[in-house]
Amino acid sequence: MSGFSDILPADVSCERRTLPDGSPAWYLCHEDLGELGRITVQGTADGHSRILTEITGNDDDPLAEKRREVFTPVALALNKELERLMGKVDEASPSHQASPPGASHMVPSKLTQCGRCNGYYAHLVFAENPATRGELENIARLMFDKIKQLNLPTWIIGAPMEAGVPESAKSMVLKVWPERQEMQFLTPDEFNAILGSLESEHC
Repeated sequence: MSGFSDILPADVSCERRTLPDGSPAWYLCHEDLGELGRITVQGTADGHSRILTEITGNDDDPLAEKRREVFTPVALALNKELERLMGKVDEASPSHQASPPGASHMVPSKLTQCGRCNGYYAHLVFAENPATRGELENIARLMFDKIKQLNLPTWIIGAPMEAGVPESAKSMVLKVWPERQEMQFLTPDEFNAILGSLESEHC
């Protein structure tokens, strides 16, 4: 929409989509945090319009507060721009945008089993593409309920970033549970060494 590019921070993008009920929605995405939330404009029974602001994710998601910190001021600025373009509209309090039902089942994942006790000691979640930091964070958000339920050390792993010999190609690897770590760029051998060390301490 006109004027949005001047409002958005350099690391936040905005995409306009149409919801199933025909309402327009603007999705905000951060290059490192992934999807932040959305702003929708809906009609009311009395013929007016209402702005709904929805933050992506759950409150107990480790990145929930960071998303809120980035999303809130940007959403306020976009709301003002929408009012300038559309006239005065009603604003509802921010709410949470739930993940689509079954979203976690659409993401490939694997439980790694100990060779001694047969117990699981790691949870690996795979991105289909080399991915960006924001895309890996989106996967972590979609899988959060399952990650929390399994309560195993969990990594989100991007596809190999380089063409050629798969054994030497690095991928983006992000550990998200139980403690989060900085992004790493690892070959399969380097990551398998981490898993080997984890398995040796498992039982």
